Amino acid sequence: MQVKVKINFSFAKLSSAMPRIIEKTMSRYARSSAKGAKKNIDKGVKPKLAISTLNIRQKRGITGTKPLFETGNLYRSIKTEKNTLTMLNYGLEHHNGFKTKPNSMIPDKEVPPRPFIEPDKQEILTVIDAFKRDLHKNFKK
Repeated sequence: MQVKVKINFSFAKLSSAMPRIIEKTMSRYARSSAKGAKKNIDKGVKPKLAISTLNIRQKRGITGTKPLFETGNLYRSIKTEKNTLTMLNYGLEHHNGFKTKPNSMIPDKEVPPRPFIEPDKQEILTVIDAFKRDLHKNFKK
């Protein structure tokens, strides 16, 4: 009795394609995160603004009450460059929370985190599916 084995996959092909697959996936993930961050700002992140912050905005002539959207500069700065999510540096501070500077209008105040940086829930499924397809396609001989 003879046994024949036929190989229908190639680790070598997958190995050579992995850097490109990872780069594409990271780029898709960054785009999804930019879209998700903007969506989160649009719907309003928690916690809501403190009365003191609303008063400061009013003194500056800004009527908006939505967190992370005082002038719109942060919102407009959320973009992707190749496989990287970029935004104004204070975006990450608001995401993680921070303490105000001693010379600010409300010195040394703990500003609570307002986590808003995350991939779009619908789009991330597409990113995962595309990653699986790329793996499967490049695993075949």
